Amino acid sequence: MNDFDHAKSMLSLASYDLNALKGMLDPNVFAENIFGFHAQQSVEKTLKAWISALNGTYPHIHDIEELIIILKSMNCNVEGMEDYVYFNPYAVQFRYTEYDILDGTLDRNDTINKVQALYDHVSEVIREIERNG
Repeated sequence: MNDFDHAKSMLSLASYDLNALKGMLDPNVFAENIFGFHAQQSVEKTLKAWISALNGTYPHIHDIEELIIILKSMNCNVEGMEDYVYFNPYAVQFRYTEYDILDGTLDRNDTINKVQALYDHVSEVIREIERNG
């Protein structure tokens, strides 16, 4: 699989997590750590898709901050993306431990909007690369 096919595959995988988020608005049904995990996963996969679309490489990590640093080193505009680093702890830490102190700290609608905005941006980057060959 070439980098561009990998980018499209990663973006497709990110869409699954993004769609899951949209169905998890009720905190009485979906715990915050589960909702946050899918937000983190969608952001992580979307950033990896972006890196791959630009023929970049990334290590096997789940660290959103590191992925943003890689994009910055590739001269991508990552201004305002520090907000996504907030989802880092949901990658692993909060999946295996109860963290009641965080319940309710994620504004679910705002989270969905932020993750959707990143997804839309990277989708457009990929479409632009595809158009320009």
